[in-house]
Amino acid sequence: MRRLVACTMAALLVTTTTTPAPAVAGTVPLPLEATPRCSADTGQRPDSAAKWKEEAQSIPLGTKIKIKTTSGETLKGVLRSAGDSSVTIELEKRNPVSPVEVPYSSMRAIERPGLGWGVKIAIIAGITVIVGAIINSKQCSSGC
Repeated sequence: MRRLVACTMAALLVTTTTTPAPAVAGTVPLPLEATPRCSADTGQRPDSAAKWKEEAQSIPLGTKIKIKTTSGETLKGVLRSAGDSSVTIELEKRNPVSPVEVPYSSMRAIERPGLGWGVKIAIIAGITVIVGAIINSKQCSSGC
């Protein structure tokens, strides 16, 4: 029984330490501190638009994304295109809405949602059950 608990805990530890958290996965935060290189009108660095362009163009088309804007708005949808000056996303709404263009200069963050905590817990529980069953079957084959 001790062996079963030890192996289960080891599997749980390995799984939780190697799986990234959803808030961290795919998030590229922009530094908020003001520096002399910041433009006065947006409070962002002049090179931030290039950074968001590079990040957006590295995401495959059709991927679900979440964009946070400098105005504080959060847009969730599917990436349809990443052009030279903006990205086009199809918003996740119940009723069809025309695609929205978001300029790189108004972006504060681009996120690609990862697995939720519920899915991660289910995966860990499944691995734990399988490891426990394997260990138990090995112990029973040597004599129960």
